[in-house]
Amino acid sequence: MNKRTPTTHILGYPRIGEKRELKKATEAYWQGNLTRAALEAAGQALRRQNWLTQQAAGIDLIPSNDFSFYDQMLDLTCLVGNVPLRFG
Repeated sequence: MNKRTPTTHILGYPRIGEKRELKKATEAYWQGNLTRAALEAAGQALRRQNWLTQQAAGIDLIPSNDFSFYDQMLDLTCLVGNVPLRFG
């Protein structure tokens, strides 16, 4: 009998951060207290940390391209061009 270790995968991972870092950075950006470059750097650091956390947990297939600063469905809507004409 051949014993194989199953491949592990999750469908998504909370993107907000352990201490809600993404929410705080996004709100600071909206208030004008954080530059766009700093917001993007915060997002990059969070993605990296999330990937490393999943890797350390033994996840084999780590989700990618699932990050959004605010609203994943809005991002997808814009990506596929499904924006009502009234919004230009």
